[in-house]
Amino acid sequence: MNYHRSFSFYFMVTFLVLSNGILLSQWSTDPWINTAINADDYMQAYPDACTDMRGGVIVVWREKNTDLYALRLDKYGYMKWNPDGVPICTAEQWQWTIDIVSDEKGGAIILWKDYRQLNQEWDLEYASNTLYVQRIDSQGRVLWEKNGVQLSDFRTYTYIDASDSLQQIQRIPTHSEKIAPDGHGGAYICWTATHDSIDDQTFNQIAYIQHVDCSGNCLWDEYGKPVMVGIQEICSIISDDSSGIYCLIDWKYIYRFNYNGNMMWDNPISTLLGIDADMVTDDMGGFFAAGTRKYYPGKILMYRADRSGNKLLDNWTYDIETGIETISPRMRIYPDGHNGIYLIFKDYDDVIHMLRVGPDGNIIWEKHGKDIDTPNLIDGYGNWFRLYGKNDSTYRVYARKYDKDGNSLWGDDGILVRIRNEDWGGFGFWKFVSDLNGGLIMVWDETRHLTQYWDIMGQMVNSDGQLGIAINTINPKIPPPIIFNLVKCYPNPFNLSTNIIYQIAEPGYVNISIFDINGKTVFEDKFYQNQPGTHEYIWFG
Repeated sequence: MNYHRSFSFYFMVTFLVLSNGILLSQWSTDPWINTAINADDYMQAYPDACTDMRGGVIVVWREKNTDLYALRLDKYGYMKWNPDGVPICTAEQWQWTIDIVSDEKGGAIILWKDYRQLNQEWDLEYASNTLYVQRIDSQGRVLWEKNGVQLSDFRTYTYIDASDSLQQIQRIPTHSEKIAPDGHGGAYICWTATHDSIDDQTFNQIAYIQHVDCSGNCLWDEYGKPVMVGIQEICSIISDDSSGIYCLIDWKYIYRFNYNGNMMWDNPISTLLGIDADMVTDDMGGFFAAGTRKYYPGKILMYRADRSGNKLLDNWTYDIETGIETISPRMRIYPDGHNGIYLIFKDYDDVIHMLRVGPDGNIIWEKHGKDIDTPNLIDGYGNWFRLYGKNDSTYRVYARKYDKDGNSLWGDDGILVRIRNEDWGGFGFWKFVSDLNGGLIMVWDETRHLTQYWDIMGQMVNSDGQLGIAINTINPKIPPPIIFNLVKCYPNPFNLSTNIIYQIAEPGYVNISIFDINGKTVFEDKFYQNQPGTHEYIWFG
C-alpha cells in the first residue's frame, strides 16, 4: 500500500539564546545546582538508568513510592519526553525496579518486581511477587501491554503445622533476576524461585528463562522455561553476539541458548568457579566467567570459552595470602573494552584488589590496598570512573576517571560534581551511564533542602572533566527562524519502516499524522520535543 505523508505541528513558544556562537546545554555547569530530572511534589526516588545509545540517558524511578515513571535526556541534557515523566506502571500496590537496559534501538526495556496481586500487608523482602517487563521507545511511547507484560506467576501455598491446628501461607518471592537485550528490540530475563510443592519443602531453587520479543510476546512457555531444578544458588545471563544468550546457573553450569530457545551445545559447560561467580562477554563472541574460594589462602578462579563452548582458559587461578570477602553482592567482573577483563574483590584484611587480565589470561596490571578506587562505571572502552565524598563545612561529591592502564586522568582530587550544605544522609541511590564519548552521566535521588520529599537529580561530566557540554555553532550569526521544515523521508518508498527527518526552531508538541491514498488516517502520534534543531522519527509501517 502506498501512503501520502502529512504533518501538522503546534508549538509552545519559547526562546532560543545564542551567545558568541556557543549554545549551552541543559546539563548544569554548577555543582551547587546540578540538573533536576524530576523535582515534582511528593516522592521520586530509587532511580535506575541506561544509555539511549546516542550519548544521553533514560531514567526510571519510583513515583510516590509505588508507581514507575521514565524520562529521557539527550546528550545535551534536554528532556525529550513529557517533563513529568512517562508512566511505565501505575498498577495497584508496589512496583520495584530491578533493572533497565537499552533495547539497542534508542529506547529501553524495564524489569520490575510487582506486588499488585498481594491482598495483605507483607514485608516486601519476603512477600510473594510477580515479574513484569515493559518497553519504551526513543520517542517516549510505551510499546507493550499497559502496566507491563507478566513474566512469572504469583505463587503461594499453605501447609499444616505439626499440631494439625494451624494453616499457614508459605510466601515464594523471586530471586536473582537479570535481563539482557536480544539485539532486536526484545529481551531475555532469568530468575529463580523456590518449589511451591507441599511435598517438597527443601526450598531448592528452580532457574527460569523467558524471551520477550520486540512486540512484547513471551516466546518460551507462559511463565518462563525451567532450565534447571534443584539448584542452591543464583542464575545470570549475558547476551552473545548472535541474538542469543549465555546463562550461568548455580555458580557452576553455563548454557548457551539461541533466539528460539534451543540449546547451542550438546551439554552445559561444567566449571569449578567456586562461589560468587559471574560472567561477561569477551567482545569476541565468547565469555569470561570467574568465581572465588574464600578459604585460606583465598583464590580467584577463571574460565574462558569461545562461542562454540571450546575452552580457551581453564584452571586459571590468582592466589592471595588471606581469605576473600567479596564486595557485595559478589565479586565484580567487567569487560575492559580490549578483549580482556577487570576483576575486583576484597580480602579479609579489608584490602581491595583490582586486576586487569588480558584475553590470554596474563595479568596486565594489578592494584591492591585499602584506598583503591573501585569502579562505579566501566564504559566499555577501558575507562573507569569512581565517585567519592568529602565532608567538612560542606558535603561534596567528586568524580575520578582512569584509563585502561590505571592512570588517573582528572587530577588527584578529581572533578567536583555535587556540593551542598545539607546533611550527607540526604543522598540515596546513585546510577552511572557512559556518555559514549569518554564521559559519564550520573543519576541519583536526594532530599532537597531537607524537605520530606525526594527528587531525581542528574549531572553529566564530559571526557575532559567539565560539567555539562557546550555546542559550537558553525556560524554565530542567527539565521531567520524556521518554524518547521520537513527535510526528507527515507527510504521512500519503504518496506518495514521509514525515517522522517524534520526541523523545528522552538520546543513544542509535535503531531505526526499519516494518511492512506483515500485520506483515511492510518497512524497518529503526539509527543513533546524539547530541543530545537533537526530530529529523526522512525515509523514502522
